[in-house]
Amino acid sequence: MAVKLFTADDKKNTDMDKNEAEIAPPPSDQKKSPWNWLDVLLITMTSIILIILGTLSISYWAQINQQGLLNEDSLPLSYNAALAGIEAIALVGSVFFLGRLKRKLNWQRTGLRPTTSGWILAALAVAMAFIPLLGLIAVLIQKTLGMPVQNPQLQFLVPEGFTWNAAFAMFLIGGIAVPFAEELYFRGVLYPWLRDISGPWIAAPTSALVFGMLHGDIAIAGASFVMGLVLAWFYERSRSLWPSILIHIANNSIKLLILYLMIAMGIDPSVI
Repeated sequence: MAVKLFTADDKKNTDMDKNEAEIAPPPSDQKKSPWNWLDVLLITMTSIILIILGTLSISYWAQINQQGLLNEDSLPLSYNAALAGIEAIALVGSVFFLGRLKRKLNWQRTGLRPTTSGWILAALAVAMAFIPLLGLIAVLIQKTLGMPVQNPQLQFLVPEGFTWNAAFAMFLIGGIAVPFAEELYFRGVLYPWLRDISGPWIAAPTSALVFGMLHGDIAIAGASFVMGLVLAWFYERSRSLWPSILIHIANNSIKLLILYLMIAMGIDPSVI
């Protein structure tokens, strides 16, 4: 009877194969969502609770600093940036602790898989087209409903007490952190779970509708709904969250950059 002896190299190769298997799921599992309804419920409820608690904390801190919500039209930009940061922390934290740790999922299983240069270029092209397109959609909704044509987010992004330090913080948080967090949840958790139980044709508009409603104002919600459909399509076709994240980050950060550049140049941002 022949006995095969394992060398140190054989053991090393076996360990490498095992690690690779843990990092990259089999191709048959790439499309199937790792989430079940309980995961989605826990992640969603945990995010909502964290956002509520964080908002109450910021509001209380504003009261202490004589920036009460009841006595002022708006909070200073530094507080608004903190509110946006709470959303990012709540979404990423919920996915991390309830998925990455509790379910022992690697980041690739949450959608953060490598992508190709072709998808990156496509994402950049779409992001550039989105900037005027989404603005046009918001304006059309406002005109159709007889609403004043204005940027409904302007008071949040350029409130009284505007400072450049706070603007830089808002650029980093609202332009980068929040888009990453929202894609991780809406396209990384909610959409693939809905797709598994209903198919992409129902999952895409449903997740996009929830994504749009999160933005509150009906004009922004309508534009965000369209954006959500395109982001779901990119995730579905590329099998990676990175193209959707790039589109979302480019859209938000470029708009914020234009807005704050107008202020720096002395141009009233309310004119657009």
